[in-house]
Amino acid sequence: MLASRHTIKTLIPTVGITLVIMIATPAQAQQWQLTLISKGDSMYTDLGRIERVAPHVYRAWSKYVYVKRADVRSDAKALVQKEYDCQQGTRRVVSAVFYNADGAVTWQSKEPGPWTPVTLLKGRRQWQQVCTRVDGLALSDVIRWLKITLRGLTS
Repeated sequence: MLASRHTIKTLIPTVGITLVIMIATPAQAQQWQLTLISKGDSMYTDLGRIERVAPHVYRAWSKYVYVKRADVRSDAKALVQKEYDCQQGTRRVVSAVFYNADGAVTWQSKEPGPWTPVTLLKGRRQWQQVCTRVDGLALSDVIRWLKITLRGLTS
């Protein structure tokens, strides 16, 4: 019995220190939010792990789930990392990994793509989710959003 009391007395400080470290360490949990459903396929944005990479430029993950596939062996899911310039109203793909239904990688790229303008039909919803989340919504953001909306209507 004496040995077990001694073991408990030495474990209590260790457990306490471990709990303090766990509580004090920031955890970035995934927070997937549905962005778009198109033709049965879904796109989600992880709003819990947005990273700032430069002033007004943020990096976020997208998850694509392809439900309606012509070939059951084709891609079933993709994880894509994108950057959004909240001031310029542009976006680009940083990396992408596509998986088949068995979870095997079918294609991947770690080469950043070119910056492209966000338009009403291309990237507006996700850009808006990310930029509103990190920069908040100010009058300048409303004006920028209107310019992007008009850009989609005129192109």
